[in-house]
Amino acid sequence: MSEKKNSRNIIQYLALFLMLIAFPAGSWFYLQKGFEFRKESMDKLQELGTFPNLSFLNYTGDTLSSESLNEKVVLAGVFSLSGNDLDASLKEKLSKLYDQFESRKDFVMLVHLLNADSAQVVNRGEALLAELAFDQPERFYVAGGTTKLALDQYKMPVSESELKSGQHIILCDAKQTIRNHYDLNKEEEVRELIHHITIVLPRLQEKDIIFKRETEK
Repeated sequence: MSEKKNSRNIIQYLALFLMLIAFPAGSWFYLQKGFEFRKESMDKLQELGTFPNLSFLNYTGDTLSSESLNEKVVLAGVFSLSGNDLDASLKEKLSKLYDQFESRKDFVMLVHLLNADSAQVVNRGEALLAELAFDQPERFYVAGGTTKLALDQYKMPVSESELKSGQHIILCDAKQTIRNHYDLNKEEEVRELIHHITIVLPRLQEKDIIFKRETEK
């Protein structure tokens, strides 16, 4: 009888230990790790200048200005055409990024086609929208682009040859500040980009709950 009682006491003590010490310690450990990871990610977000005050001719024929991108988180890249198309791996990455933040109306993508003329911009823009199955064209822009735009105004830290052969992109926050540059050919930078987007996206405001008071009779 005493052995059963002792066993029961041991089990109770173990349960109490888990509840009061082990579980809280484990929770604290994971919370601390999450905090450190977020802090490390935020430390990598910089202020590299302001999104250039320029106007671009969108593939739809409309003029896209920096003002129209105000209060939106923007991914912008200057990419070379391979033949008359973008690299297949780049299109796949753009599609995944779009899908990941599909519900956010304040997240847009701006694809610049390096040294493309207006006809190429129109043809490629329409084709990309169809190929990538983007159902919100107001969040996807295609325009021409130059080396000067990428290196001087977007401040991409690459050489001209690296720009032409790479998949470089910038992230701008809703205040039109360039926060960082990323190489989509590097998986670790793609993961970092996704996490940074979640940080700079404005928090969604909860809808105000209005309590209606019944009219007193």
